[in-house]
Amino acid sequence: MKAEETSLRYLILRPDGAVGEIELKQEVTAALERLPVDPSLYFDLCEANLLIPLKQLVNARARERGIANANRHMLAAAKGS
Repeated sequence: MKAEETSLRYLILRPDGAVGEIELKQEVTAALERLPVDPSLYFDLCEANLLIPLKQLVNARARERGIANANRHMLAAAKGS
């Protein structure tokens, strides 16, 4: 199932060190597959962990190609590949 065709806004670290907000292009978000919402599919949760909501994370960079690759790798992890 493809992600909804909406834009995504998220926090990013700007070159000057300040935190800013950017919007991912709709063409990019439309091409992403929706990921299952289950952290145990992507991370080893055997020990105590602190889960932080994605909207609170600040990205150091946000390349469209990197986002697409991350989506592909996380889908593979969710499927156990």
